[in-house]
Amino acid sequence: MYIRNLLNYIVEHPQQIDAEPTFLSSGWLYDGGKMPYIRQEKTTWGVKSFSIINSPIIAPHSAAISQLPDFISSDKTMKNLFREFIMQHGLLT
Repeated sequence: MYIRNLLNYIVEHPQQIDAEPTFLSSGWLYDGGKMPYIRQEKTTWGVKSFSIINSPIIAPHSAAISQLPDFISSDKTMKNLFREFIMQHGLLT
């Protein structure tokens, strides 16, 4: 609910916040493939929305919290995926 309220505020007050919000979801969608990728979804709460499909970290993150430090420091696939996403869509704000 917090994220939804925050995004609604940003959308409703563009003159106060100089940013175009983007919603990026991860850990919920899997298609049976091994490689993660990012897919654009329908607009969520009035903002551009994307999902990471086949994320190696499942949601909620608390289910895999013990794996997080190793994943962050060693997973080049996700680092490259984020880098490509930022190159295409700009920095996430």
